[in-house]
Amino acid sequence: MKTGYRFNPLKDSIAPECDSLTLPNFRYRQKAGSSQEVISLAKDLKERGYWLHGHAIYDLRNKPRATYWTELKPYIANLVKGFEGVIDSWDVCNEVSDHNKGLWGDDWQVEMFEYMRELCPKAKLWLNE
Repeated sequence: MKTGYRFNPLKDSIAPECDSLTLPNFRYRQKAGSSQEVISLAKDLKERGYWLHGHAIYDLRNKPRATYWTELKPYIANLVKGFEGVIDSWDVCNEVSDHNKGLWGDDWQVEMFEYMRELCPKAKLWLNE
């Protein structure tokens, strides 16, 4: 049995037999016809016993424009809304080690993690670099 698998509930019809699933790129929620549909699918997977990992909240490749990271708070809150307690772990930042360091300061990633901790207090939070 696989220990983990990348699974897109909008494209993949059947979840594989494994222990955990990574639900990729939460920005697709905003492009999907219904956020509730994606939330319902994730809840169903959770009820079936899967450990769910959300990938990713902020990604250098698909970043929203902002002068400072705090402008992203409504965007971040919208991405995780409905998934609190359903997603067990999150990639908070993906591929962003030095991104916006000069513009946003040295501690923006720490502050983003602290904000995610407020939104999802029980989830494990990861830096995916």
